[in-house]
Amino acid sequence: MGSPTMMNSPYSSLGDIVFYLEALRFNMTGLKRKTLLFGSKGWAGGSTRKLAPQLETAGFEVTETYETTYIPNDEVLEECFNLGVELAKQIKEM
Repeated sequence: MGSPTMMNSPYSSLGDIVFYLEALRFNMTGLKRKTLLFGSKGWAGGSTRKLAPQLETAGFEVTETYETTYIPNDEVLEECFNLGVELAKQIKEM
């Protein structure tokens, strides 16, 4: 899940998605769904720090968080892609 930081919090439209994920009650299945969080920030960040515990409560295992400053360049995008590849490998091994 990705989110830019806005006022030290995740972008507001993600609130609906997180609320929906909590309502699905994945945490009641006994299985942790793997996920990674990524985002961008202007100075202090905060979106990934606030999303991680919410997703863990909803039944997700946050395997990695990654935040970049301002607009990601090609190197950052490649790094995020590689994190996604690693996450896919972990999911396939489950």
